Amino acid sequence: MVEVTQSVRYTGSPALASAVAQTLAESGIEVSWTPPLEQRGLEWLPEGVTVYYLCKGGDTALAAALDLVRERLGRRGTVEVDEETPDEGPDS
Repeated sequence: MVEVTQSVRYTGSPALASAVAQTLAESGIEVSWTPPLEQRGLEWLPEGVTVYYLCKGGDTALAAALDLVRERLGRRGTVEVDEETPDEGPDS
């Protein structure tokens, strides 16, 4: 098992954002995130939000946790690992 730190992106209902974080944490993943602002009764707010979680844990544990989150969300939201472009440094 390799220790990894990944940025995970959730898109969906603001009400489910904490459930995503909870599921990740219960799976043994260290999670840092800022909950989205929830304001009820404002018609101009979008139905969905995008929330980023900084996740740290074993690579296989993180993969399993993400599978569990996806299973629990069903079609109510999406969770994806943000792919980062590697920093290749200055040309030599």
